[in-house]
Amino acid sequence: MTKNSFNRRPLKLVCSLAVVTALVMMVPSTALAVPHRGPDFSGVNAITSNGTYVWVANVDRNTVIQLDVKSGVIDKTISTPDTFEPENIVYGDSALWLVVWIDDGNVPAVAELNPSNDALIRVFASKADDFNEPFGFGFYDGNVWITNQAGNSITIVNAKKGSIVRVISAKRDGLHDPKGIAFANGWAWVTNVLGNSITVLNARTGALVKVINSKVDSFQHPYSIVTADGHVWAANGAANPGSITELNAKNGSLVKVINSAQDKLYGCIGMILDHGDLWITNSFGNSLTELSASSGDLIRTTKATTGGLDNPGPIAAGGTWLWVLNLTSDSVSEFQASDGVPVRTIK
Repeated sequence: MTKNSFNRRPLKLVCSLAVVTALVMMVPSTALAVPHRGPDFSGVNAITSNGTYVWVANVDRNTVIQLDVKSGVIDKTISTPDTFEPENIVYGDSALWLVVWIDDGNVPAVAELNPSNDALIRVFASKADDFNEPFGFGFYDGNVWITNQAGNSITIVNAKKGSIVRVISAKRDGLHDPKGIAFANGWAWVTNVLGNSITVLNARTGALVKVINSKVDSFQHPYSIVTADGHVWAANGAANPGSITELNAKNGSLVKVINSAQDKLYGCIGMILDHGDLWITNSFGNSLTELSASSGDLIRTTKATTGGLDNPGPIAAGGTWLWVLNLTSDSVSEFQASDGVPVRTIK
């Protein structure tokens, strides 16, 4: 597996779904927390936080690393079943949700983990779930939305019951390598990396609202997406220089495209909104850019020499800090959210 890509697993043909056609497993004791005894990062691929803890998905070791946000100390390692290879992890609806693999790594699935006791609650792997390279997570009104990047679809499951709500896969929806998902104005906004577009869906019914792909929007492999205060921002991951497209959440109209050379946007992969500012990781530029969400103006750029950034990818906010995964060096860089000052690099 290459360490230069956020999504490390190569696209594979899933040919053994029949073995799990009715699988929603209740397995409350297969995850195990063990004390941290040294560096555990190997194949870091995703990061999330609930404000108290930060969790890092470790593909190569089938583990999830938990850090304390105040101290940055790795206080435990959560072991997942063999072959799980957790590729993505998101905290939502009081649980940890992971993209995993079962049946000797042949079948894509989604696992739900209880962060309070590290117990594995259930694994979603029913044929009806229609998972095909699941990737992004979104949470709305008790449901979990999961983008399937290879399946060009979205699977929606009920978070409490574990039952499937629907699969969205109609050709008219324009889903083409869907990655990021966010919610605003009662709509789900989904980035289509290979479609150079955003699909907007009714968050309650799943019905198509519109596909946004106008040339003026300047979408170039839009990846991460965030929403707030009636606005939608999408990070264009392939552009050089990179850019951020800002849309009006009420109607999807273009507000502005942020692409000033001074912003140092290059290979925009991770993006979060924290205290009114946009923070974007530049994987090709080994830097972190902070922009004002209200104006789009540059606040600062943090370079690798001061923050230990090394092919930075996913980013999370926890407490008053920012946490950035370095995909090449298998490490986590911590920054103060107030001023972007580096705190430490955890390896």
